[in-house]
This record gives sequence, C-alpha cells and structure tokens, in this order.
Amino acid sequence: MDLLSLLASDGYEMKRVAATRGGEYAGPCPFCRDGNDRFRVWPAQGEGGRWWCRKCGKYGDVIQYLREVRGLSFREACDAAGRVVPPSPFWRPKPRPPWEPRRTTPPGDLWQARARQLVEEGGRRLFQPHGQGKKLLDWLQKKRGLSADTIKANRLGLHPQDTWDRPEHWGLEPDLKDTGIPKKLWIPRGLIIPYCQAEHVLRIRLRRPRADGDPRYYLVKGSDTRAMVWGPHQHVKVVVESELDGMLLHQEAGDLAGVVALGNAQT
Repeated sequence: MDLLSLLASDGYEMKRVAATRGGEYAGPCPFCRDGNDRFRVWPAQGEGGRWWCRKCGKYGDVIQYLREVRGLSFREACDAAGRVVPPSPFWRPKPRPPWEPRRTTPPGDLWQARARQLVEEGGRRLFQPHGQGKKLLDWLQKKRGLSADTIKANRLGLHPQDTWDRPEHWGLEPDLKDTGIPKKLWIPRGLIIPYCQAEHVLRIRLRRPRADGDPRYYLVKGSDTRAMVWGPHQHVKVVVESELDGMLLHQEAGDLAGVVALGNAQT
C-alpha cells in the first residue's frame, strides 16, 4: 500500500510536480481540507512514501497517515500497510470490541440523478461504431475478456474528456481554493465504472488512461464506497480487488460462486 493509492481512495487528487527525491506530487491537504498544492508527497521515499503539508506543518509516512486520517491504531495501521511488527515483551493485547460492519450511506437524490445522466451518456458513447468508444469497447472485450452483455449489464461507459461541474449540481458542498473561490468538481476522462442497484447509482469510479498518470482510478466525490457484489445469495464468494476482474469472474463462474470486488472498500 502506498500513499498515492491511499490519497486517491480518500478522494484527494495528487499531481506530479517535480522529479526531485524520486518524484514529487502535490494536492489538497487532508488535514487543512483546503489548498491545491500545499500537501506534498514523495512516494519513492521510505517504505510507501512520505508526506508534508507546507501550511499546517504536519508530516509523516504511510503509517502516520493511516493513524491520523483513518483513525487506526499503530498495529492496525501496520497491518493495513502490510508491515510486520514484532511483538513487544511488554505488550499485552487489549480486548477488542465486537466487530461491526462499516456502514455506508447511499448518495442523495440530486447526486444520483447527475450520476445516472453520466452513466447513460457514457453507455451510448461506448457503443458508438467508431472513435474512442469503439477503441475502448475493443479493449474491454479483447483484453479484459468481457462480453457485450456483461458490459451492458454493468453499465460501463466512456467519458471522453475531462470535465468540471459545479458541486451544487451534485448536491455537494464545494471545497474552497486558497483564494476563497469554490472549486469545481473534476470528472476525468476514462472508463466509467458505476455501481448500480436497480435504478440507483451508488458510485462512479473512472479508470483513467495510462498516459494521464496517477491516480489511475478516480472516485467521484460523494460516491458510496461499499464493496461491489455479484450473486449475493451464493454460499461461496470469491473476493477480488478490481471491479473489472469481478465482472469477468461473475461472467464466467456466476453459476458456481458469488463475487465481491473490494475496490477501495478494503480499508
């Protein structure tokens, strides 16, 4: 697990600004909750990267980020980051409270209406007989192995270019720039991967072209982050990370097992 992936899953867009220290990225600060480039990340430094905010002065590594932003204990943060911590001879585990599933909240009606429009337009573009839509459809079928029926059932689509919308149109409170001007909601170009239940659109994730750099996957602000499930009533479940992998598994083995794609829900 690295800092850029964590920040992307938390909805913070980071852009590469320099090649110093193995690459430097900048974006809004998760602590100040403001600014465009005050938060600096060096993903090649240390184990998983290091970060520092020029405004509030906070700094640290992946573990510190998980502790301060996600509220994890030290050992929980190490587990999430995949680090092995040898037990201390003086450490005694505290009794843990009973596990409770993380609760998620579906987006509001205004958000879903806007998302539904994006999904419907994206689906039409994807199945156009020429241009970007045809190229992306060929990639989904030939490289990812998805059938046309699977693509339509999961309502995949094409967003052909970066757009900026007013957050109010989605029922969201706008973030402010350092100047006090409201930021617009960025929707990058790429493959639209929605999570829909009947007519409800719960999430919009976009898989950006490799040429556009990081983050590779972008979660539209306001999205529900629950895991994506196919075949919920199957007794056996296969757990994967990628939604596209989950779609392929359900397509090929949906009669044998259910599928759970964690996406960014694993944290």
